[in-house]
This record gives sequence, structure tokens and C-alpha cells, in this order.
Amino acid sequence: MLGTEIAPGHKPPKGTLYCAYCLADVDAVSGYKNVAGYFRLVPGSEHEPACDLNPTEVINSIARGSHGLGHVDDGILRLELPQNLAGAADPAEPAGPGQDGAMRTRNTTTIAPLLPPAITSAAKIARFLQLHDFDSDIVKKFSIQPHGHGPVPWKQFCYGPDEASLAALYKLQASKKATHPLAIHATVQAVRKDAQDRPYVTLAVNVPTGQGRFHVVLRSAHEGLIKPLTPGTHVLALGNWSIFTGGYTPHLRLFADAHWQIAYWHDTEASGRPTSPACPPPVPARPDARAKPTATAPVGNQRVAAPPAAPQQPDAPKQPATPPPNHTAQVIREVLTPPAAPTPPPVYQAPAIPPRPTTPPATQPPSQAHEPADPAGLPDPPMPPETPTPVPPPRRRGLFGWLTQRR
Repeated sequence: MLGTEIAPGHKPPKGTLYCAYCLADVDAVSGYKNVAGYFRLVPGSEHEPACDLNPTEVINSIARGSHGLGHVDDGILRLELPQNLAGAADPAEPAGPGQDGAMRTRNTTTIAPLLPPAITSAAKIARFLQLHDFDSDIVKKFSIQPHGHGPVPWKQFCYGPDEASLAALYKLQASKKATHPLAIHATVQAVRKDAQDRPYVTLAVNVPTGQGRFHVVLRSAHEGLIKPLTPGTHVLALGNWSIFTGGYTPHLRLFADAHWQIAYWHDTEASGRPTSPACPPPVPARPDARAKPTATAPVGNQRVAAPPAAPQQPDAPKQPATPPPNHTAQVIREVLTPPAAPTPPPVYQAPAIPPRPTTPPATQPPSQAHEPADPAGLPDPPMPPETPTPVPPPRRRGLFGWLTQRR
């Protein structure tokens, strides 16, 4: 069946063979030595429009769902990478009939919930090439145009999963000649933890370079980006890959800072068909972040500069334990209370004059009228002491008295 590899040394099956996902007739090609055999379409046979292996339908579907980033020219899909890989684009075009008149059965749009259109389209291409066992004729139908650069073949943008392709990326990064973000398509080999008990993913081990060997690892400071990846998971990791030589074996590694840098999918157990690509949950924003996000998102292991620290405010004066009395409310109450009405002065009333008697009153003797009654039994009041009569001072004798005495 198309999409299935024939191991070296095994004879291809006989009889009528069909595509793994449709009823197209296929033929088996025998391998030799260490080269595996493969299946191909019988001349004159074509895949059904709904088949996942139909190059024409899949290419047009990816272009329609790329939000204007994919362009098809003579059956070749050119995918443009925007400057801001994390940004969104215009909504995809509505579904409708394709160029061949058949109704479309798929529409490749942004992967729910938050994978950008450019990364979604790249993941769809990698998944489609995986179904074709990275057939060189199919790989040539895809190209990438990074922002500010001309189109490059798919193999110069996405490396792996074979060792020769990974070794080519290792040599490119060692020469420091990479001018745009690069991707690796590989399968998770193991999930390990470092000395700080942080998980990381091993995508390839002991890859030969002609001068030694290296490992391919995917790391992140956010555990949520690594948690969905398990052994056997297919991964497309995009960013600025770097070489770490601090250990016994060099590492070609990528530090993922955002969820959109990782797309992954699995193979279903029943049919072996790959699932739709997905991405890890977004990294939660820091609650104390004050700086606004820049227009261009970081790529790969580039770090976002931390916002400048706020100027330190002077310490507020200490408040006394017992606050002083606040008379504001009382003053406001006194101002707003209207004054009381003044009390009128009292009115003077002249005393009433008794009427004059018509009969004159009887006269009494003065002695009886003014003689006070002697109260009986009352002691006599004490007599005041007699005041002595003052004696005049002796007069001084003058000249006349002196002459009289001399006589």
C-alpha cells in the first residue's frame, strides 16, 4: 500500500495493491542493499480528491488555509514566513469547489486554539511529507520564503528526520551562517530531566557528523511546553537552534519560549494515520508584567528584555498610633447649620397705679404711730464703747509769748 515502506531484503507483495487511504492502484518497487523499497502509483492512476496523499488537493488546501501566506505556482506551494511568526493573518477564504470541479473535503486553517497560520501550514506540509516517506519528488513541491529573503527549498528550512539532514543543520549552525529561523522535524526518542529536575525532550541521539557525534534536544523554561510531548510523538520545532558544547557530547538544541514554536501529532493505533497537528497550551503571562509586548515576537532562543524597574518611591511618613482629632465634620456641620432666630427684647410694662381712695385714712397720734413695739423677752443690745474726745496738740508759743514771759 502507498505510504508503507518495504524493508530491505523483503519481497514486495503480489496481486492488486491500493493506496492506504483511497482506491488508487499502486505498484511495489523492490529495494536493494540498505535501500528500502517503496510503493508508487500505477501509471495513469490518481488519488481520489479526499485522499490525504493527493498532492494537488493537499497543496491547494494548505494554500487556502494559510491566510494569504501560501501561493501555488505550477503545482509548487510557496509559503511566506512573516516577520512576526506569532501574529495572525486575515481569515481564511470560505470553502468552495476546487480547480478540478470537485467539492473540497478539507480546509487547512489555523490549528485550534492558538497556533499561527504560518506554523500551521508548515506543520501540515511536514505531516504530508511524512505520509509520503519524504519522497524527493514530493518534497520538491514545497518551498519557503522567509521574511526579507528569497524562496528557499523546503530542505533548507526544515531539517530531519534523517541523520544526514540533521548533520547538515549542525554544520550550518557551527558556521553561524544561518540568516532565518529554522525548523526540525523529528520523532521524540525520550523525555529526560536535567540536574535541576527540569524536563527536556531528546529528538535524536548520536548523530554522526564525520568529526564526532551530537544529540538533538528540545528544552524550555516552561514545563507546560514539554509536557504534551511523549516518546513516539512527531514534532516540528521552529526557532534559532544553537550548539551547546558544555557536556560530554555536543547538543544541537532549541530553547522554546512560546507555544507556537512547537507543533506535534501522533499516529493512530487503529489505522496508523497521523492525527491533526496540535500545539502546547500558551505560556501564561506574568501578572507583574508592565511593559507592552513588542510588534515582533521572539524567535527560538532569543530572550525578551525585561521591563525597566519602576523608580523607587520614597517611604511614606509613619502615621502616629493615635490620630489627632478631626474637627472637620463639626466645622462643616456648624457652617451648614442656619443660625437661630434672635430673641426679641422684653417689653417694658409700667406698674399699675392703684385707684385714689375716696375716704381719707384715719390719723393716729405720732407717738403711737412711731413708737416701736418692745419685744418681750429680748435682751438689750450691747452698748458701743465710748469714743474718747481727742485732745488738741499744744500750741507753740510765738515771739509775743516769749516777750510776755521775759517781763
